[in-house]
Amino acid sequence: MEHAALLDAIGEALGLGRAYEELTGPEAAEHRAPSRVVLGGAAAGDGRVAWIEQRTEPAVGGFLPVEIDVRVAAGGALVGALEVATYNPYFGCHVEHAGWYGDAFIFVYREKHRTIAARIAPPFEEQALLALGGAVVVDGDALYWLDGAKVVRGCRLPSLAPTIAVPAPIDATRSQSLVAGDRPGIARVETWPESDELPEELDWEASLDERRALAQRSAVDVPLPPPEARLPAPAVVRRLLAAVARRWGVTANAADALVRAAAAPWLEEVAPPVPSYGLLPFASERLSRMRAAEHLDGVPVAPSAYGWPRDAATVEEALAQMFEVRVASLLLAGVILR
Repeated sequence: MEHAALLDAIGEALGLGRAYEELTGPEAAEHRAPSRVVLGGAAAGDGRVAWIEQRTEPAVGGFLPVEIDVRVAAGGALVGALEVATYNPYFGCHVEHAGWYGDAFIFVYREKHRTIAARIAPPFEEQALLALGGAVVVDGDALYWLDGAKVVRGCRLPSLAPTIAVPAPIDATRSQSLVAGDRPGIARVETWPESDELPEELDWEASLDERRALAQRSAVDVPLPPPEARLPAPAVVRRLLAAVARRWGVTANAADALVRAAAAPWLEEVAPPVPSYGLLPFASERLSRMRAAEHLDGVPVAPSAYGWPRDAATVEEALAQMFEVRVASLLLAGVILR
């Protein structure tokens, strides 16, 4: 939503008769006067508006009071306000997505350490939080992000329930980003070259442009799972993997190790939404990518093997095809010995 339109909508929902006023200017920027900034938000079709607001008071004794909250207004009044969960509001947050999904308002933001999805709903007295793996792609009523286990994970909106993970090209030695594809149901993984891989004569701006261009050219399409797909019970996942193992001639002694290594993204517990920042799982994204690199990096995989198999007629058939690729990668990398 355009910023000016959002301020107009907030003012109307609060019954101000004018746009909602932010407090900015040189004195506010220098923390000599109070500041108020709307970081993002969205209006529902029935007049409800929700927005994320950061307020800062003048510094006192070297301490800068900062508050960030999510607010909801409707019918001329403020009907809800909750603190946005962050490591420290002083470091601020960047709102990446905000929207209404029925009665629920969902917003995704990046704070100092993590990217978080938050959901609030009437009576707007509590929120559900879900830690994501990084920058997100919004596709339909779902969010997707890169995971260090060489998969794209996702969650459905507004429930925040997990989607089925799909294989993705992960390179632990370079920066990567997940971006929207050229049509619904497709995301793209871009791999950015390091600056020292470029000609030395390029200045900073030219180097950035060249890195961006190379990343876009390197992008690999990752088909996303259909919205209606649901992960079957763990016993079904293990049965599918056992069948793949038999086809590859994996011995019974190696089967348990194969299940642990190959099916981790589909068998491990997915952290449910929680009400507190302190309860969110915390792990270094870099370390998780390094662990994935120890197992699978350098193994050649055809680009068509990434994402959801479009020719699969059922969820079980799609999982079997994804497991086939993953088992082959582990065997080629020597992680699992037959």
